[in-house]
Amino acid sequence: MASLFQKKITIDNAEFVTWKTRISMLMTAVKQLKDANVKVHNAFVTMSTDMSKFSEVFENSYPEEDDFRKLTRKVKSGSTAYADRTKTNTPRVQYLTEYENLLKQIEADYVKVQKASDTAQAAVKAKEKQLTAKTPDQTKIAAAEAHAESTKNDYERALDGIIQRMKDA
Repeated sequence: MASLFQKKITIDNAEFVTWKTRISMLMTAVKQLKDANVKVHNAFVTMSTDMSKFSEVFENSYPEEDDFRKLTRKVKSGSTAYADRTKTNTPRVQYLTEYENLLKQIEADYVKVQKASDTAQAAVKAKEKQLTAKTPDQTKIAAAEAHAESTKNDYERALDGIIQRMKDA
């Protein structure tokens, strides 16, 4: 789900990076498998449709009351039913699409974790600025420390949450 407008993900956490790489490879594999399944499905639809058309032509080449025509009518009926089933029965492709959407949502959530990381880093810098001020104000330092701790906890929760979702995928 890479976009020209998507924020670059620079989260420096080894476990996150490992799982992000795995999700990326998994996304590539799912796309390839989905494409292959669509091609196979389309080939089956074409084959079963052609089989149904052939059966109809074959049936019509025999006289109406011929026993062989009756047999070919049954074959045509079966091949038509098979063609109808293969046109609508695509559970693998549907499952892969759902799984691909799940992976895309996980990738989209990387940005939320990145924002939490950026906020935590900005809070740490603000705290450091208060600590190194020419005239330190203890209430501002305490507020900056509390904010830095809060944003750090938010980031860690977001990071733990996305890593767990990656593992579950």
